[in-house]
Amino acid sequence: MKRLLLILSSFAWLSLIPEEARGCTCNEYDVPVCAAYWRADAVFAGQLLGITPVEKKSDNQMPTVMLHFIVEQPFRGLAGDRVDVETLHGTSCDMKFEKGDFSVSLRTPGNYTVRAFIPFAAAVMAYREDEQGKIQTSDALTTFEYEVQIAKNQCHYRQIDAFKIDLHATAEVSGNILTASGRAVSTGYVYLVNAADSDDSDFKKLDGGGSFKFEGVAVGEYYLVVNPRNEAPDENDAPYPRTYYPNVPEASAATKIVVTEGAKLENLTLRVGPRWKSGL
Repeated sequence: MKRLLLILSSFAWLSLIPEEARGCTCNEYDVPVCAAYWRADAVFAGQLLGITPVEKKSDNQMPTVMLHFIVEQPFRGLAGDRVDVETLHGTSCDMKFEKGDFSVSLRTPGNYTVRAFIPFAAAVMAYREDEQGKIQTSDALTTFEYEVQIAKNQCHYRQIDAFKIDLHATAEVSGNILTASGRAVSTGYVYLVNAADSDDSDFKKLDGGGSFKFEGVAVGEYYLVVNPRNEAPDENDAPYPRTYYPNVPEASAATKIVVTEGAKLENLTLRVGPRWKSGL
């Protein structure tokens, strides 16, 4: 059986573990870290991507699961950037892993750094100023790091709320909604709808001058539209039937808004036709 070593030095890692390996927490209690390191077949720090049950080949085989990792930092016994770790499941010797969760037991109190690896571009919500931490983000990986002071017999817990973001959503789209006579439409909302996915949309309330501005728009093609459902408007909506930019009732005839990274599309004018009539 290959041995698996979890190490803790000055960092408490989100997922510390070992090309294919086996692990069991019942092996060799109280072995010094320096000795266990050299006796283990593989030592690395990485991210847990998923957990897959392993089919039993016989009734006598103990239940196991396969843990799938990205190797962030290989310390010993690994050359690739991915590894699968087979471990017991449903026994007293389990490696206690759940995707997204971690637990580390510390021998001594002191100051520690917790570093979490999130496998996508993410924003991390902090509820207090002292929880801000340090964050580094790329398209494929977000690293979140914070300091914690652990006293004797203390248990520290923190939930890390991470939200997927698009680092390339940096464009702006702005303009005005006008009537056929050139007057501003000052009531209601304008929608920016993804041309590839109508369920992906954003909306802005028109200001008193009929203007709007969308910020943080992702790369893609969009429709600009008033009253997209073409439903009778209430007192908070613009009193006009569905109208797409620049001035058409259907998406098939509309001019798409083409957005590139960092673009600033300004002074777009959507002109609505006659006001809503009952019975449409």
